[in-house]
Amino acid sequence: NPQYSNIRRFGGIKCNAASSCDGLELTINNRGCDRVIFDMFDLDQVSGAIFNFNGNINIDNCVCGPTCNFASGLGKCFQNLERLICPDPRSCMNMIKTIINPM
Repeated sequence: NPQYSNIRRFGGIKCNAASSCDGLELTINNRGCDRVIFDMFDLDQVSGAIFNFNGNINIDNCVCGPTCNFASGLGKCFQNLERLICPDPRSCMNMIKTIINPM
């Protein structure tokens, strides 16, 4: 019942030290009525990482470095974006992303 749903907030994930999350496999299953919101995903070193988000899950802020091109399952990082920033000319080179529900 949507009138009884709550929001469960989590701080987030930080992967910005050299090779810190390379090869990571993270699965988050939200099978309840509540919405899960992560405040921040700071993903600079995620080559080969696999992210699986199941259920009502959102990410408020997602910093995604060039290695995000070599990770899978990060579609939640490209939903409800206000903007997509490429900090230098090569950081978004050859990147193909679909932005869902831009603000």
